[in-house]
Amino acid sequence: MIDLQRFLLIYVVQSIVSIIFFIVAIKILKRNKNQLTYSLSLFYFSVVIGLIINAIYTQLKINPQVFILHTITIFFILFGQFFLVMFSLSLFKLESHLSSRRIVFYTSIYSILVLCILAIPDGYAINENTNWKPVWTWSFLIIIYIFMACFTIFPFIILFLKIYKTFMEKELKRKLMYFFIGFCGMTISMCGGMLYNTWDNVIFRLIWSFCVIFIVIPSGILIYYGIGSKLK
Repeated sequence: MIDLQRFLLIYVVQSIVSIIFFIVAIKILKRNKNQLTYSLSLFYFSVVIGLIINAIYTQLKINPQVFILHTITIFFILFGQFFLVMFSLSLFKLESHLSSRRIVFYTSIYSILVLCILAIPDGYAINENTNWKPVWTWSFLIIIYIFMACFTIFPFIILFLKIYKTFMEKELKRKLMYFFIGFCGMTISMCGGMLYNTWDNVIFRLIWSFCVIFIVIPSGILIYYGIGSKLK
């Protein structure tokens, strides 16, 4: 039986997040279809796919299917931040336009790096010994944190500062700041979720299960209303 805490986190909190993020992604694509809207909508779709797969394998108790699905979940969740970085890069290169070749190159490199990390032996486990719950090692968690810092968090911050300097209007700067806060919130939620899989602490898991919905949803909305709602 799935404990109540995990049930609420996966089937209530994550379901609400998935629905809201899916609606936001569709709204972005309805505005227009270009490099910016594709990048931003893929962020939302990537998170939604990861959460849906997470909900699916929670009901399964057979390996290697569960292990593979958990691996795919990690892959899509990590790609969420990547698309925010690509969106910021496209926004920074708006006038010169970011070439399709460069987009393919960056995406390919990032994909290879993520796959290499996921291939680390004994980085995480999910089987009958873990009661069919994902359990990460601390070393794997640290590697993921370092990877995120080097390839998504720091690049995003650098791009944000460059874009912020180019915006002259106070209203645009305020909107961009919402976008930045939203990114920080999503980063915190990702790091917290990964820590949830690693740290076997009842108090932390209970607090996180309650707080995560108040971090993820506002962050996703801030990203949209900060920049996404202004896309043409």
